[in-house]
Amino acid sequence: MADVEIDPEAIAVCKNNLHAPVYRPEEVAGLPGNQFDVVTLWDAIEHFHDPARHLRDACRLLRPGGVLYLRTPNARLFDLTRRYRDSSRSNLYPNEHLYHFTPGPLRRLLEQSGFASVRFWAHGTKGNHLLAGEPFLRLKAPRWGKKLLFHLSHGRINIYPNLVATSRKT
Repeated sequence: MADVEIDPEAIAVCKNNLHAPVYRPEEVAGLPGNQFDVVTLWDAIEHFHDPARHLRDACRLLRPGGVLYLRTPNARLFDLTRRYRDSSRSNLYPNEHLYHFTPGPLRRLLEQSGFASVRFWAHGTKGNHLLAGEPFLRLKAPRWGKKLLFHLSHGRINIYPNLVATSRKT
């Protein structure tokens, strides 16, 4: 296990509590490849200046058949909710989130970066602070209803706040 982190406090926690190697993003390119079975990118890819480079690095670090787990805000949901509120306010954090992803472009980016078998999962975050008070979500669609809609549409209709994708190194 290893961690790539930019936050000094998180680096200290990983080193002191997990006793795991911690790397800064600029150090990843120098790491030897084919050493991990799993790479996770939770709420990270939207912050990268060059997401394609980071995905290529993740692919290089994975052993053949290794799996990438990725979560990022679902920009399609935010596009829908923006219609019901003051568009001058954005919950996608424009100063922090450099990229906003929907399933199609994210799938293409993963495939261009060396991943295959891209699959999206229905995933919500209970009490997600990003979506608190969103009029669109006050429709109170039951969780099972959102999941049913997602599966019946073969993942084309995703009204969850996050995109969660898994993919394998080819």
